[in-house]
Amino acid sequence: MIKIPYLKPEFKRTFFLEWHLFENSQGCTAVRFDGFGLQMNKSPLPLLKPSHKSNTSPVTAAPPVPKAKEPTKPPLVVFLEWLTKPIEETSDQLGISAPKLPKPFDLYDMPSALKTAGFKVAAKLAQKWLDAPAYSAYGTDEPGNAKERRYPADKVDLSSVSLSWLQSQPKIEERYQALLGKLNLQPARKALQDIFTSHLATYPNWSHDLNTREHCQGDWQTMHKLFQFQLESVSMLDTLTDTLGMTDVTAAIANFYFYAAVAQASITSRNYNVYNTPTGTQRCSKSTVQVTHIWVYAKDSYSFHDSGQSSQYLGHWNKSGVIVLPVAVAASVGMKKISDEVRGDDYPLPVKQVLTWLNNQRMEFWNNEVARFPVDIGTKMAEADVYYPLHNRDYRQWRKSKKRGGDFLIMTEPKLVRLDQPIVLDMAEVCG
Repeated sequence: MIKIPYLKPEFKRTFFLEWHLFENSQGCTAVRFDGFGLQMNKSPLPLLKPSHKSNTSPVTAAPPVPKAKEPTKPPLVVFLEWLTKPIEETSDQLGISAPKLPKPFDLYDMPSALKTAGFKVAAKLAQKWLDAPAYSAYGTDEPGNAKERRYPADKVDLSSVSLSWLQSQPKIEERYQALLGKLNLQPARKALQDIFTSHLATYPNWSHDLNTREHCQGDWQTMHKLFQFQLESVSMLDTLTDTLGMTDVTAAIANFYFYAAVAQASITSRNYNVYNTPTGTQRCSKSTVQVTHIWVYAKDSYSFHDSGQSSQYLGHWNKSGVIVLPVAVAASVGMKKISDEVRGDDYPLPVKQVLTWLNNQRMEFWNNEVARFPVDIGTKMAEADVYYPLHNRDYRQWRKSKKRGGDFLIMTEPKLVRLDQPIVLDMAEVCG
């Protein structure tokens, strides 16, 4: 029987997890029995409906109608039915000992499983998603290239994830510092030029100080849309331990971005006349922008949308916690990288189509052959030893079935950062 390597966490100190690799004879085995797998039987409590006071008398329910008794079959009919019933071969008659399968793991038990694994933030976010009314940030539960929509105000979470919590992981802190190191490079300056060209088209010939939070009336989604100019990707690999073990960040948000946006800027506009032009005298202006402060924040959609047919692997779970199959993680991370690359403009369309197909085929190989089945880390199919795979698609299926499960936007409270040196932009001359 093929043994599959896996990683399992152990508590060493309070809130400290150490991941151990079990391989070769200590590896786990795939459990392949028809109908055995992750369950979706449990449901949240019903949503509270607003109460409406009424002056009318309560309606008394009608008493239930008793069920009609089924007619009793004559003994001779029962005997003849038994006599003509086909003989079914049972596993005992065939000499096969059917294993005693443990009670399956239910998706609604995920928050408690996350807590058991030491992932408190992830547990809080999972419970919030499961208990909310059904809502897709992409407008559809079908995988594909649907775009993320603007979130209603009550679906923006600014408190569950903090910037300092993310930065406490060294590899994530490296990505944060990488963002700060790119603020004055040419791509960032080009983005800032475009931002302020649009801004000055609305507020021409006007010297003023800009505070983007006030300008957007405290709406962080609008601020992000209008004034974000640089970003840094944080992959799932950056959130894992050195041995590819999950952390609370992995379980909570996996892949996300750090962003930089304009917070405060000083705009100085000089107005003047230009004579002897083909159209006569023109009134022109030239502006200089100094960006003195920026907002830095992380932002991610808490959703289970897949951009392609392959579905992101989220680990193997049971009530005791989690184990991770490194081969499935490697496939998930590697395939996401290919997916990101083929979306760029460097590839002709036929090449993109081929790479996308290969991406989906390879990812589905691991989903079907390894990360699709429960695994047993023991030898006796004990409930605590059988772990069940989770993918994004499982959550979408649960939402479709339960009419619950609401996507929301996770955003760290933006941090105001004063730049050591202002970013100075000489804007193009505008004549009208």
